[in-house]
Amino acid sequence: MKLRGPLPAIIVSLLVLGSAISFARQQGQLQFLELAAYDLLVAKVPNGPDASTAVSLVLITEPDIQTLGNWPLTDAQLHDILKRIIALQPEIIGLDIYRDLAVPPGTAELRALFRQEAHVIGIEKFPSEGSPGIPPPSELQHKGQVGFSDLVVDRSGLTRRSLLFQSHGQRTGFAFALQLALGYLYPRGITPTESDAENRHMRLGEVTFVPLDGNDGGYVDADTAGYQVMLGYRDEPHPFPIHSMGELMRGEIAPDALRGRIVIVGIAAESVKDYFATPFSVLDSQSGILAGSTVHAHAVQQLVDAGLHHRQPLRMWRDATEYAWIWLWLMLGFLASWFAGPSWRFVALMLAGIGIAVGVAVSAYAAGWWIPVVPNLLAWLLAAALSSALLAAHRRRDQQKLMSLFGRHVSREVAKTIWQRRDEVLVDGHIRPRTQCVTTLFTDLQGFTHRSDQMPPQEFLAWLNSYMAELTDVILQHEGVLDDYAGDGIKASFGVPFSEPGAA
Repeated sequence: MKLRGPLPAIIVSLLVLGSAISFARQQGQLQFLELAAYDLLVAKVPNGPDASTAVSLVLITEPDIQTLGNWPLTDAQLHDILKRIIALQPEIIGLDIYRDLAVPPGTAELRALFRQEAHVIGIEKFPSEGSPGIPPPSELQHKGQVGFSDLVVDRSGLTRRSLLFQSHGQRTGFAFALQLALGYLYPRGITPTESDAENRHMRLGEVTFVPLDGNDGGYVDADTAGYQVMLGYRDEPHPFPIHSMGELMRGEIAPDALRGRIVIVGIAAESVKDYFATPFSVLDSQSGILAGSTVHAHAVQQLVDAGLHHRQPLRMWRDATEYAWIWLWLMLGFLASWFAGPSWRFVALMLAGIGIAVGVAVSAYAAGWWIPVVPNLLAWLLAAALSSALLAAHRRRDQQKLMSLFGRHVSREVAKTIWQRRDEVLVDGHIRPRTQCVTTLFTDLQGFTHRSDQMPPQEFLAWLNSYMAELTDVILQHEGVLDDYAGDGIKASFGVPFSEPGAA
């Protein structure tokens, strides 16, 4: 079917619909759905071929605490744990346990270890407005071996972003994950640099980490204070080797299991609440809730992958490109529905469009891009619905016009055929002129005038109507078209408007 009808109404309808979808996205009405779609991508789509990791975890579990019989760890217990890990020759150790206050006994030995070891990184909670934070061990702070452990949590409660730097007053802090990654990369000749003098974005090797804007990806007016990037989770929640404190203390960790690796010492116990919901929880609410140390491990691995394997952080389109993408799907949805034809083809096209949109988003994510999928799907479906509604209204108008022209003069079957083949009859709402060979029937009653003079008017009209009805039925049964009534005469044509009117 040609793209016809009230073109101004079509244009105005598309402009209104596209503007409404763009406005809804701009105002954050689609943010929840877009972030949910992003979570599914993280949880289901592999985002890189490299499966090796540089991070191992030594976690204090609930059974470990029950065995120790105390929490927090004493300084002597923590000193013993660190000495055992150091003996296994890791590259660098991250202590993901706050240690702002002494917990004797063993305080002097633990402080001496902090002063002597150049490969132990402690944590602090960075101060902010209304919060003094939690300071790190002073011995580590004096040597600059400290990183803040603050993690970014979205309003939905999930951790999707990674905070690399933040400032408070005149002070700027490095993230715990960044400190560990830099300590691992430095011996390999990789140090952070600035991308250029104008932007001054952090660069590791060949990879530049561009800080997030509040409206990047599916976000709208997100709090992106500090220096944030999307957290590059690996393909599964727990891709890192995990050892318990009990295994360490019993000597059950293989001698080379931690050699040359980044080791994060943390806690994963129900009695110590240090858990975070991640995009993996959208499919599995249990395995998707990760200990804070595991989230840090993902952040560390992302930085190491960038420095060593040139793996880019997740990139996003500019706003103009995203809106152009939405309008493209709007136009495609409208045209696909307009030219779809039968209902089965319409359904097939709609499903194909959904499959293509999802497939493009999945492929883009696997290649390191986060592109919209919800607003363009909405544009595709709503534009198709609008097109169907306009087309239905257009068809009703044509049908009414045809029926007003032919409905009283042809049989039901001929009228149906005329409607099915309306494009051969109408052009721009008017009868299409055509040359065609037809058969015409003229009938007249012999002695009509004499009989009409002899019969009373009521009886005569009843007799005439009976005759006309019988003959009309016969004509319609043979798919004729009644052209005219004149007294007792009838004019009918056969073979119009089609040579074979019964053929659909």
